Amino acid sequence: YTDFTNQSSYIKTGTDYELLVTVGSYYLQDQVGAWIDWDQNGIFDEELIELEIVQDSTNPDTALFMATIRVPLGASSGLTRLRIRLTYTGELMPCGTTIWGEVEDYTLDIDSWLDIYPTADTIMAGNDQKAGIYFNSLGIDTGFYYASAIFTSNDPETNTVEIPLTLEVVETMVAIRARGDIIACQGEEVELKAIPYGNYDSLS
Repeated sequence: YTDFTNQSSYIKTGTDYELLVTVGSYYLQDQVGAWIDWDQNGIFDEELIELEIVQDSTNPDTALFMATIRVPLGASSGLTRLRIRLTYTGELMPCGTTIWGEVEDYTLDIDSWLDIYPTADTIMAGNDQKAGIYFNSLGIDTGFYYASAIFTSNDPETNTVEIPLTLEVVETMVAIRARGDIIACQGEEVELKAIPYGNYDSLS
């Protein structure tokens, strides 16, 4: 095992990225898989990303494995962990030991315009639970962004509820008025600060 979490890559939700892994001393039955902790719960319970082999013709002893990853909408913003595992035969698992192989961890910095928390919970009969839906327009282009929040349960009558979500990002215009106690003469510079605030609302 090698910890490379001091190395990070910046990614955005809804965007496709290529994951490339070079394997030295390649054997025919080598397999490579990856897991990304999208919800940042510290557990690799997400679906296996299985990389396909692309043979490196320049060196018969090495091989290149590749997969295309789409950062899912709803992935938690911030730093999370990417695990890559090479194993010789057997089942690809995020944890556990193998006789032949290698495990490496890296850091991903996720920029998400949409966060949902919590993504899973247990609700006792007769109780309720609120889920927060958070929008973040910092650093993204103007325009419309669309997604759906899908909630599932074991309710026999309504086991799936889908809520369409839309974020419109526009250019920000801020009106600034100086305080009455600020006195400036013509030609002098005055530093003005403004903090624009967005709207907050709740869905029922």
